[in-house]
Amino acid sequence: MARITTKQGLKEYILLRLGHPVIQVEIDSTEGGQLDKIIEETVQDYQELHGMEGSFLYHTSFLVSAGVAEYNLSGHDIEAVFDMDLGLGLYGINVLFSPEHILLYDEWVRKGNYPGGPGSRGTSNTGLVLSEYQTSMQYLKQIDVMFGKGYTGQWLNGPEILRILPPPKQCGIGMLAVYKRTAAEYLYNNRLVKKLCIARAKIQWGIHLTKYGVTLPDGITINGQDMMTQGLDAEEKWYDEIRKESPPNAFFVG
Repeated sequence: MARITTKQGLKEYILLRLGHPVIQVEIDSTEGGQLDKIIEETVQDYQELHGMEGSFLYHTSFLVSAGVAEYNLSGHDIEAVFDMDLGLGLYGINVLFSPEHILLYDEWVRKGNYPGGPGSRGTSNTGLVLSEYQTSMQYLKQIDVMFGKGYTGQWLNGPEILRILPPPKQCGIGMLAVYKRTAAEYLYNNRLVKKLCIARAKIQWGIHLTKYGVTLPDGITINGQDMMTQGLDAEEKWYDEIRKESPPNAFFVG
């Protein structure tokens, strides 16, 4: 079976699975119609529910302006913000003159305390330099926690705005770790997306059939309520399958 890569291809697949062209499927399949809305809603649900195929972790930067609290990030397909780091003051995105770089440069370059280097500690004890460096890093981190400026980031999913409180007092560069939505065309051929679309199309078709009875040429009557019930049961099943298939959030310890 050919891979489905377009919305039109998915619409044709759904109608085929519902019985077209053998029977008349009573659902609007025109552009922007009911079937389009079903597909769009299902793709959006999959993007929000599935933590691996529906969205992916992405790192990006943005300009931070002094006195500005809200930043419009619409158009970037951001599902959620995972982490934020503001490049302000000594701890900016440029690490060439950061305290960490200066300490390492002093020990390894100026004093020559790299492995095999001409440093005062010789070549047999250079591991001590790294341990001293790590100790200094922990000390700097504690200083930053105690005396550094803390900010809170709020992601407003509706207007797609990032709010930073309190507003920064200086300009700089912010780094964001975000979850971006997978493009819809990469999800049209997904097994669960197709199953859920078919279920929701059955619900919509059943709603139409409840308005009047449909009798096929051989005398078989299609019951709208039965069609809706089948669709609702299938929708619950495949929606739950998407939630179960989504892997748990990854995290590191240590």
